[in-house]
Amino acid sequence: MLEVLRDALFWLIGIEILGLAVLPLALRVSFGLPDGGYAIAKMLGLLVLGYIAWITGILGISSFTGATLVVLTAVLAAASWWLWGRELRNAWPSIKPMALGAEATFLAIFVVAALVRSFNAPIAGQEKQMDLTFLHALISSRALPAPDLWLAGYGMPYYYFGYLIQSLLGKALPVDPAAAYNLAVATVLALAAMGAFGIGSGLVRLAGASRRVSMALGALGAFALTIMGNLEAMFEVIAGAGIGDRGFWSMIGIKGLQQANGAGFPPVDGGWWFRAARVIPNIPPDGINEFPYFSFLLGDLHPHYMAIPLAIMIVTLACHELVIARPLRSDPVRLGIAAIVLGAVIPFNTWDVPIFWGIFALALAAAALQQPSPIAALVDRVKDLAATAVLALLCYLPYFVGYVSQPLGIGIVDDRTMFGSLFVLFGPLLVLALMGGVVGLLRRVGPAVSEGSRVALPSLVVGVVIALLLTVLKQPTLGFLAATLIYWATLTWLRLRELDSVAGVAAGVLMIAGLGSILIPEVVFLRDVFGSRMNTVFKFYYDAWILLAIAAPVIVWELVVAFREVSVSSLWVRPVAAASLAGAAVLVLGGTIYPVAATATKSSGALGAPTLDGMIHLRQFRSEDAAAIDWLRRNHPGVGVVEAVGDDYTDAGRFSTFAGVPTLVGWPGHEVQWRGPSPAVDQRKELARRVYTSSDVSVWRNDVQQTEMRFVVLGGLEREIYGPTAGVALDQAFPVIQQFGATKVYELVERTK
Repeated sequence: MLEVLRDALFWLIGIEILGLAVLPLALRVSFGLPDGGYAIAKMLGLLVLGYIAWITGILGISSFTGATLVVLTAVLAAASWWLWGRELRNAWPSIKPMALGAEATFLAIFVVAALVRSFNAPIAGQEKQMDLTFLHALISSRALPAPDLWLAGYGMPYYYFGYLIQSLLGKALPVDPAAAYNLAVATVLALAAMGAFGIGSGLVRLAGASRRVSMALGALGAFALTIMGNLEAMFEVIAGAGIGDRGFWSMIGIKGLQQANGAGFPPVDGGWWFRAARVIPNIPPDGINEFPYFSFLLGDLHPHYMAIPLAIMIVTLACHELVIARPLRSDPVRLGIAAIVLGAVIPFNTWDVPIFWGIFALALAAAALQQPSPIAALVDRVKDLAATAVLALLCYLPYFVGYVSQPLGIGIVDDRTMFGSLFVLFGPLLVLALMGGVVGLLRRVGPAVSEGSRVALPSLVVGVVIALLLTVLKQPTLGFLAATLIYWATLTWLRLRELDSVAGVAAGVLMIAGLGSILIPEVVFLRDVFGSRMNTVFKFYYDAWILLAIAAPVIVWELVVAFREVSVSSLWVRPVAAASLAGAAVLVLGGTIYPVAATATKSSGALGAPTLDGMIHLRQFRSEDAAAIDWLRRNHPGVGVVEAVGDDYTDAGRFSTFAGVPTLVGWPGHEVQWRGPSPAVDQRKELARRVYTSSDVSVWRNDVQQTEMRFVVLGGLEREIYGPTAGVALDQAFPVIQQFGATKVYELVERTK
């Protein structure tokens, strides 16, 4: 436990130093928000430091080492405080309460998240081993671009910038990479909660709420985004109570949960918690629908998960553009940071580009439409967006050199998500989206003749008609989304015309983008190696969760205001607002079941005392291999090792992953996913087979030497894959440089006679 505390404390100190280093810069680019940018400072520090280290490393200006990062952090802090430290000191009294609330949110979530990871430490199962391979390569590499450890001699594929950002603390601090992995998983959740608190509380404050109410609703937003689960667990409770016939469960549409079982809750099946991310039954080969807390609990350090704090930072900067309504091109600092932040989406998680570049564009357009001369302002903002896009692409131009992607295309959806499944996935957020739009329009329906009263009621009617028509045509999901989008498009337009509060307009932009993120994969999808809309649904629904959760605090506040309002129209608005709040609250409680029960279920399988050591499973089940891995890391870092090539999602590639060394090929299927069809993958797989099965080493020695492999390992997995006689020729040809039980490490030099 002391080791857990030590590593977590080192990590926490590192992230706090980075946040403080750029705090004046954060204020400089978001001075119009109530917290002065405090909630995005830590992520901004990671991103700016990471970008500088990356661009100087990729251009050969500096090495990519821990010492370099320490020096760059010191320079960044000195520049930030020298240029804008006075402004921060002057602003601190006014932003202090919100800043302290954001910091408290970060610390609370980080501590809890690190504790949960300490009971779920093994980097095994799903794609964790792949993620550590990327992270370890960047932690170990002293130069950029980093190598692909799973295909020796090749550069790192995939969109790797999130791994680079998360590697920074691991490079600079005395924390083992396998522990750094688990701390990175915890850090992402804490940064996301902090960012959601900051923008949520800030928008509610700008909408007119008191500071206390704003902070309470900001905490609600942080909870909705990072902790709340979907409603799958709630329906597990219902099924366990024996409620519902087959027709009911068929309508709900949860894959793997087709009937009531009366078996109680939680299910005896220890893997029930995984069903929450595989709800949609009609998407081949597997309908993935993760949400942030599931991603955290699963522990895969994937780009879509690591990009959550970046997405929140983009939303924060977009909302700030709405608040200050000043051209970007007139402010080089704001323009430069916007370019670095928006450009980072491309190498971070390319799937996010259309949604989060889109929301930034919508915010610029909305800011222009509130100006006295909206057309001229809109033209000016288009120029701002173009300048930002060009600068962003220039900033990340080296990333595209040698970039290889799998073949892609566009497909038309012919089998949509069932409405029951959609409700399970987004229940409370959809209730807030629909009823927030309905109540916002109802408040404008009254005896006084105005543009709002003339447009609001027809909009409500049109939405109902379209929803009913599409439901009759057996497209209820499209009907719901179309109606809700109509309500929010109308309401946002009216708010722009009425020069309503910035928070109301921001909520409209977030709702339109969030609902659009759900609608897009119901119409078209990006055709990838899987040939279905699986990945499009996965990534776009994930973005929808983020955007709808960020908007939730403002919607709740608007419903509270509508409930309190006393006017002619309030006779029917107040009960609708009250029912909406009550319904959303019940569903939020339903969403709370998942994090509590799923965490308890998954953590019950902990391998002994709490630890952050991601190698704990190897130490217990392949202890001889683990000892050899530790020896290689200490004595021969970065030296190529031949090991067994097995199936994806297995322990194959374990030496490469945990020792941080290159190997012939790790998971062949993943290499093909990243690079497209590649002869090298099959050739390397066959070469590994020859190493362990040939009786004459001369048939493979030259081929292996050309890949710069220095060692061959022979452990339990090699014997499992290639048979009990695997490697018999190695003993005769090469010296055993180290041995741990039955696991041997051979050096590829001729044995001395």
